[in-house]
Amino acid sequence: MPFSPTSMRRFIDSRYFLAVCSFTVGAAVMTIEMTASRVLAPHFGASLFVWTALIVTVLTSMLVGYWVGGRLARRHGEGLGLLFCSAAVSLMLGMFAVQSTSNLLAVVLHRMDLAAAVLFLGSLLLSFVVFSVPVFLLAAAGPIVMSRWLAVSDDVGGTTGRYFALSTVGSVVGTVAPSLFLVPTFGVRITMMLVAGVLGVLGLLALTGLLRWLSMMLVVVGILAVLMQARTVSSDVVYERETPYQLVRVEERDGRRYLIFNEGSGVQSVYFPDSDRTDLYFDHLAAVPFLGGGNGDSLKVAVLGLAGGTAVRQMVSALPPDATMDIVGVELDPDVVEVARDWFGLDELPMKVVRSDGRTFLDADRKYDLIIVDAYSTQLYIPPHMTTREFFALVRSRLNGGGLLVMNVNAAERSSRLLLAITNTLASVFPEVHLSKAGRSWNWLVVAGDRAPDYTNAMSHLPDGYSDVTEALAVAERVAFDPAGELLTDDRAPIELMTEKMVFAEALLGGN
Repeated sequence: MPFSPTSMRRFIDSRYFLAVCSFTVGAAVMTIEMTASRVLAPHFGASLFVWTALIVTVLTSMLVGYWVGGRLARRHGEGLGLLFCSAAVSLMLGMFAVQSTSNLLAVVLHRMDLAAAVLFLGSLLLSFVVFSVPVFLLAAAGPIVMSRWLAVSDDVGGTTGRYFALSTVGSVVGTVAPSLFLVPTFGVRITMMLVAGVLGVLGLLALTGLLRWLSMMLVVVGILAVLMQARTVSSDVVYERETPYQLVRVEERDGRRYLIFNEGSGVQSVYFPDSDRTDLYFDHLAAVPFLGGGNGDSLKVAVLGLAGGTAVRQMVSALPPDATMDIVGVELDPDVVEVARDWFGLDELPMKVVRSDGRTFLDADRKYDLIIVDAYSTQLYIPPHMTTREFFALVRSRLNGGGLLVMNVNAAERSSRLLLAITNTLASVFPEVHLSKAGRSWNWLVVAGDRAPDYTNAMSHLPDGYSDVTEALAVAERVAFDPAGELLTDDRAPIELMTEKMVFAEALLGGN
């Protein structure tokens, strides 16, 4: 009989089945690790602290799993099948518990005095609760697979080499597939369920009798439970998509559209078809074309961090009717550009769109009168490589005479370490650095150049209804370079640490 216990035992001891198991262990572990970063990001961000916590969890789980698996290596067949099925079920249980565990951790860690510790410990505990058990079980399966393979082969070196080679190939696939295909195409939840499904099928093949049917019921019920688990989605959400970079959402309220990344710590773009004002920091960008003197006509402008194009829309909204600007908008995520075209009227704006990293874009030898830096990674962090002395020196080399750099910086207070470090680094490169508050939120507009910005000219060109912008420009302050102050360089730019401390201090500790 093809499915008799004897034939099944022969099958699970075959080199082909063991080769598939070797590949699957490597692929599953890396797929879980890569996708787990997207599971943690909405709750704790995607900083080095979070990645450190995740990697510590995975490596510790593998360490213990290898040791236990070595002790269990004499057991095979049923034991191997149980490990794979248990890994599938534990992965589904972990995904089911993500939101409730995160909420509990937020309450438990609320009283900690160090925001960075909250970030690291919180992400470590969440990753441990959700991912440690399936990774431990997969690691434990490794020595058992190798033991069974060695039992049917006299070539110890060759068998060991084939096991590690296949496992490593699986690890490569598990690293590439989630980033480039699975998560962008199916999303985080479906990706994890695909991993659980593959592990469940592989485990069931290695089981026989009552254990197979019981395990099948657990795997099927687990997958259905997670797939049917309702994820809280606001009724305002009209579009949502996972991209290789982030979760992109479009929300619509009172006829106004908002571009939101991940879980919405900030608004990336807005679209108000019936109004020139956004009532957000974007309104302050209407003054930017006039900061260099003149009426903004014929300026060459590069916007690094285009998002939905709101920065460009606000800049051109205040231009005189006969004035035009040569604008290039730079955006790294191509899916964001598509969303901007479909939902934010990007094609209405007079500019060329380039898909590139902002710093890489400036490597091209072209000069501009204005360079706007409004780039953010996973909604919270300015990309560290776009805050350094080397980057600002590159920007300065790409500015025409009298040209200006304008940068949007999110900082809770004027004394925030992040804002102080960025402005001081700018002042180490540019003779003139000026700072003004942009709106009621955390936004600050930093302007740098070889000469001071002409705030008087900017205020005179703003149309009626911009009194709040005029008031902010009127009290803009000059920032002088402090040799004893903090400088950000390509070698050291702890932007994520500064941002996380600031955000968690505000959210959990009630301010600095």
